[in-house]
Amino acid sequence: QSKIQNVRKDSNFSYKPFLPILGTGIVTSEGKSWMKQRRKVSGALKVDILEMIPASTLGAVHRMMQKMDKAASEGRAMDISEELRHLTLQVISDTFLSLEAEESDTTFATMYLPIVEEGNKRVWRPERSYMFFMPFFWRHIFGVRRLNNYVSKLITTRWKLQKKEKKAGKKSTNRKMDILDKVLAHYEKDNPGKDLGSSCVRQLRDEFKTFMLAGHETSAAMMTWALFELMKKNDLAKEVEKEASEVFGNDDLLRNMDESKLPSRDELSKLVLSEACLRESLRLYSVVPVVMRQIVAPTKVADHILPVGASVTINIQSVHHNEKYWPKPMTFDPSRFTDAGSRPAPYTFIPFIDGPRNCLGQYLALLESKMVISMISQRYDLKIAQKELLGDSDPRHKYIVPIIPKGTLDVFITKK
Repeated sequence: QSKIQNVRKDSNFSYKPFLPILGTGIVTSEGKSWMKQRRKVSGALKVDILEMIPASTLGAVHRMMQKMDKAASEGRAMDISEELRHLTLQVISDTFLSLEAEESDTTFATMYLPIVEEGNKRVWRPERSYMFFMPFFWRHIFGVRRLNNYVSKLITTRWKLQKKEKKAGKKSTNRKMDILDKVLAHYEKDNPGKDLGSSCVRQLRDEFKTFMLAGHETSAAMMTWALFELMKKNDLAKEVEKEASEVFGNDDLLRNMDESKLPSRDELSKLVLSEACLRESLRLYSVVPVVMRQIVAPTKVADHILPVGASVTINIQSVHHNEKYWPKPMTFDPSRFTDAGSRPAPYTFIPFIDGPRNCLGQYLALLESKMVISMISQRYDLKIAQKELLGDSDPRHKYIVPIIPKGTLDVFITKK
């Protein structure tokens, strides 16, 4: 039985470095505010966005492959992990805010990514939050303010556009609908005749910034580790390529960018091995290794009573590496998720958390990611450029969350 009312997110410590991004969005909110936000976006993130993701992912992969083709022809290595960061940001920016790829890569990324990087630094050096005498302190403050103003303007501009369309009798389906459209429509339905006040704009701003952080960093890390393992296992990579060819057919889809030839959702569900590789990368590398909670009411766990004020750390990585649940836990083995009857026991596979506060974005993340690694595997042979990574017993970065490689993941690319 869930005891969600007895615990709170540890916003004062573990989430604090990222509060400029998360604000009071769905990750950090509690009680009625959390329930209201969850109800407002759950339908959009579980149903609506899954119809948008394939076409948006196709466009982002096509743009990335143009860069990969150029790197292949020039015989130079490419940092695949950084390209995947941009790809996932493009997809989430398009489906949530209808931002063009160029605006996502330039305007939005240049504001957003430095704030995330500073947050990672403050995890390990919390004194940076108080060093007002240093230039980076003020750059961070002005960067947050600039991002907040930018996202707020996107929201208010879209609200005015919807009002204008409604007044003119136009249907908003005349243009591409995104998640912001659906959230604003939900607000208008719940508040008929009421304008979008400044407090509501701030709340929506924090929610959408949260979607950006949660929706692209972890997906990029997941794909990076899956491709890293596929580059070390040629036989497995060939199986993924075969599966991709069966679902996507020949190369015409990417070459001609014909969305009408995109596989259906049912057909994409046949990318079983690709999804298993992604799930296994989440298990082995645990891109978010721990989460923390605060006890706000006495809570009984087995024979123990957790007192009010206690901090609880859930060691996700330890669960994922426990031999009791995962034989040979340090071996990359996607068959753990493909073999019949091998469904993980409850609460032994928790990259998206479990229970009432599980991650709403897990469906879009897996759908987008399995399309990406399948299409890349179908079209290219990738080879790790840094030999030291191949012999490294632990290639993970020690200090950055989500967990990424220690440095760049440079690859040499050969077109098939």
